[in-house]
Amino acid sequence: MKDNYYFPHDAESMNDPRIIKLLDRYKMAGYGIYFALNELLRVQENYRCHLSLLKMFARKINVKCQMILSVINDFELFVVEDEWFYSEDMCRRMKKYDLKKCKMEEKRAITEAANELNIKLELLREEAEIKHKEKEIEKEMELEKEKEKKEIVIVIERNLKRKEEREEESQQTDSPEVNEEIAKTTTDDDDDDDDDNCFVECLNLAFSPLKQPGEKKKWMTPVKNALKENALKEKIRLNVAKIKPESGQELKTTPTIHTGESPPT
Repeated sequence: MKDNYYFPHDAESMNDPRIIKLLDRYKMAGYGIYFALNELLRVQENYRCHLSLLKMFARKINVKCQMILSVINDFELFVVEDEWFYSEDMCRRMKKYDLKKCKMEEKRAITEAANELNIKLELLREEAEIKHKEKEIEKEMELEKEKEKKEIVIVIERNLKRKEEREEESQQTDSPEVNEEIAKTTTDDDDDDDDDNCFVECLNLAFSPLKQPGEKKKWMTPVKNALKENALKEKIRLNVAKIKPESGQELKTTPTIHTGESPPT
């Protein structure tokens, strides 16, 4: 802290007997020299001044050096030790002032240190929060990556399973036994007659009589073809099951009718 060279001044100094004697001899000139010397001592180290500086000081305030020495020696206002002089009153007042000043500086230093510590703690807290958030984000990203990996594995397994199923179905449909059965069933005229009878029975049971005789011919042919195809697939499946009883595989065919048109009511 920069010193402003302040020193306390006693408001009752003119009632001091020593000052009264000084005023009686040198009037206000002596009183001014006394406080000028106090100001000189205030800026010196340990509030002590060397006597050799008095000549220069006398020229500065434009008084005789002998008058300054008389103020120092004749009125018990100052103490002379060797070649140094000082004021006991100045030292006493400045001791209190310096003690108070030291306490204020200590308090200011403690406050500044506390502020710096609070700032550091706040920075550390912010860094900890940032690191915590970064860890949470990393965990979320890892969980998302794991989830994506699981989904990819599930999709791959599903595709592989579907591929295996398609291969099995293709093996079943492309087998020589199936081809032979298809060839037999397509060339068998007797089976066609049976299928015709089946179509006639199905039509008699499933549909009501036609309102117009010409409508039957319009939609009976697609129905007949669909029933014939389903019956053929069912026969093939049963024959394949007889041929390969140990494989455990069978053609899954569900008899369905696809006519493309709804029957008339």
